[in-house]
Amino acid sequence: MERNSITKETFNFSQLPYNWALCYISECNRKEERMRYQVCKLAPNGLTRSNCVFPTVMNKKEFPHFSSIQVVRAAVGFSRIFAEVKEEHHAAMRREIADI
Repeated sequence: MERNSITKETFNFSQLPYNWALCYISECNRKEERMRYQVCKLAPNGLTRSNCVFPTVMNKKEFPHFSSIQVVRAAVGFSRIFAEVKEEHHAAMRREIADI
């Protein structure tokens, strides 16, 4: 799998924000790097309507709704993860966790 690709295994369409605009413009030269187009390809078969980017953006020099595909590492709950650890060990433990 390519590093910056979106697949059904790596993306959950149901977690998409309600008002996220999809892009259906298959003629775009940069469609493979645009997240709105890639997400559109993973839309469920039962989807009957959505917000969308209009083809008029093809006439613009810069794409105003561009969202690139990026791998993001995030964690929830780090504010209390070291609550029971002595402060002198925090830095070393953070480095170990980041290296995983």
